Formats: sequence, structure tokens, C-alpha cells
Amino acid sequence: MRFVLISVLMALIGSAAQAKEETHNLLALSWQPAFCEMKPDNRECKLINAGRLEHTSEQLSLHGLWPQPRGNDFCKGVRKPRIDRDTLERLAYAMPGMFSGLHEYQWKKHGTCFHGDRNGDEYYDDTLRIMKVINASSIVDLFTSRMGTRTKLSQKQLRAEFDKVFGRGAGRNVTMTCRKDGRRYLVQEVRVLLKGEITDDTNSVSAVGKLIKNANNKQRGCKSGYVDASGLQ
Repeated sequence: MRFVLISVLMALIGSAAQAKEETHNLLALSWQPAFCEMKPDNRECKLINAGRLEHTSEQLSLHGLWPQPRGNDFCKGVRKPRIDRDTLERLAYAMPGMFSGLHEYQWKKHGTCFHGDRNGDEYYDDTLRIMKVINASSIVDLFTSRMGTRTKLSQKQLRAEFDKVFGRGAGRNVTMTCRKDGRRYLVQEVRVLLKGEITDDTNSVSAVGKLIKNANNKQRGCKSGYVDASGLQ
């Protein structure tokens, strides 16, 4: 019996070591001021609503990278992600939710299904590569130009901008989610479907565009919403 148990454990370890990185993922990016309108008691939201962490109104912030299809998140990782200092610094800027432990939650629920180097560093390095390209594009201008105004942002406009930046066909794999806040519907997230392996070379518009266009989105998303400004409205 002891020999059988050891054999099973060795097989499981070998299987984990050979596991390939997930190639079908959904990147969820938050418009942090809108999130903090809904969750003002979160540690990061107290700072944002007090006029600090100004960069969160100049970029899309990281919620998570989720292996697909939906429900493929039952790996039940139990240890904290091991992340090197460089990645940790970049992640803190990209993911204000780290103040509330979001990076650990995302690793346990989704990152442990992603494989990669299986310790968290590659999972977040890959995620940050995609984010950097999107945040450096005119996609963010759609948000900042409408922030705090009465001009809504539509999903159609967002998809058209993704087509413009990443090539025809990219927009269909992007959806926008909104949440009701009193009488307003606020844009809360941009969700980008990706298909293909994320590598060290996935750091250009063409490389990210290829991942987006390879996907097959079936989500509807919301039609339009207001882009919230920092601080409680």
C-alpha cells in the first residue's frame, strides 16, 4: 500500500511538472474609480477617494487573468504566490487591489490553473506584458477623455478602438461590464479574451493583437456607461 501511495504521488508531481501554460485566458481590467464608487471601504479605495493614487485614473487597472472556459478555476492553490521584487513593484502600480490582498486571491483562484512556473511570478509577468501594451495605446484615451463628463462610452466605440489599435477582428473579443450606481450606469471593467501562449516576446501591439484576434468571444457585455472620476460622486 505504501508503495502504491508513493507511486501515485510521484505521478501527480510529474504531471504538474509537465503541465503546460494555459493558452485560453480572459484578461479583466478595471476602471478603478468606478470600482471604488461601489467599494469605498476597501483600503485602496479609501486612498483613491481621498485623492491619492492618482495614476488609477490614467490607466486601466488589473483585476485578473482568468483561464477559460469560465469555471476552469478549481486548482485550489493554497500557498501564497512567490513574486520577485521587480514584478512586485510593477504589480503594485498595475493592481491597486493589492492593498486588499487581491493579488493573492487571484493567484489562488486563477493563477494556479495557469501553470507557467507555478509560483506566481510568470503568471503576473505575462499578465503585466499584455496590460502594458493596452495601457500604452489610445484605448485609455477613451476613458480619460470622458472621465467625469456626461458623455457615455459605448461598447461599440471601445470595440472600434481595439480594431484600430490591434487590427480588424480584435474588437469582437472585447466586452465592457457596467454597474448601476444610483441613476448612473458606470463602466467598471474591460474584458479581453486571449488565445495563444504569452511569452517574453509578447510585448508589442502586433503580438498582443494576434492573441486577441485568435480568440472567439461569446459574451455580450453592456451597451454603454459613464466613466467615473476619482472620489465619491
